[in-house]
Amino acid sequence: MRSATWHFAAAIWNLLAAVLAVIGGILFAFLSYSDSGPLIFYSALIMLVSGIVWTIAAALITLANLIISFIDLFFGYLK
Repeated sequence: MRSATWHFAAAIWNLLAAVLAVIGGILFAFLSYSDSGPLIFYSALIMLVSGIVWTIAAALITLANLIISFIDLFFGYLK
């Protein structure tokens, strides 16, 4: 039971961190485009793309953690 709770908490934390990275990348891209040259804008786009990749990876990890937690809950109650 404790393991299922831990997997669920880790899944939510991974997803939240990835979404915040994408939001930060978007804000950084817009703010840097209006203030500075294209070099900072392109680095912000790289940050945004890496945030999107991280979000996809975190979503897969979240899905795996949720599956593990539900299996653990189900078999935990069978014992």
